[in-house]
Amino acid sequence: MHMFQNLIDKLKAHPRKIVFTEGTDPRILEASARLLSGTFLTPILLGNEDEVRAAAEAARKRAEEEKKRAAEKAAKKAEKEAKKAAEAAEQMALFEQGVQALKEKDFVLEAERVEFKRGQFVYVTPSTNFVSMKGDRATIQLAFNTAAAGPNGIGGITVDGSASNIEMKTDKKGNVTFSMMVQGVAVSANVTIRMVKGTNKCTATVSPNFNSNRISFTGYLYPSDQSNVFKGRAI
Repeated sequence: MHMFQNLIDKLKAHPRKIVFTEGTDPRILEASARLLSGTFLTPILLGNEDEVRAAAEAARKRAEEEKKRAAEKAAKKAEKEAKKAAEAAEQMALFEQGVQALKEKDFVLEAERVEFKRGQFVYVTPSTNFVSMKGDRATIQLAFNTAAAGPNGIGGITVDGSASNIEMKTDKKGNVTFSMMVQGVAVSANVTIRMVKGTNKCTATVSPNFNSNRISFTGYLYPSDQSNVFKGRAI
């Protein structure tokens, strides 16, 4: 690098001319443009003057188009990155809001999918399928889109209970696990909620104490005052 810099310095002190025999070659024209911007070598292009000028004009237009495309591509990339960053920031805000709701024991997990013991699952309506907590009281509700009203009057079952043995842990990656025991007239189960850092999407696994009919609710967790769930008749 030092050697080339010395050569450039000498050429700047004593500018020279360089002759190109193929004056209409796009590569030669591009090289000539660079040399002209450097001011230390003056290119001389051989060929028919009109043809050389036409080729130079065509090369200039191509360069402008390429520059425009590059600028548009850079702008789209920047826009995409900004949008991605904004979405990530929004998701992180929802995650932190969810963590606070868990700490305050005042939340609703609105489920969009329910999975059963053997891997079978169904997509459900979030406003009627949820796991919630308010202070020391918890509610678990299932409501399927069927003609039958079910015990809760909306196609499923709703159970209330007292929450105890409440624990909340955060691992090294920032993922949160919240667990509680729910005891009531029609429920006795361990409920474990897992929420990955950076999103309020989570899964609540309900494991009954007297059978193995585990159910998992997957959806989004919100503070109670931001949820619009509809609660049916509790058993």
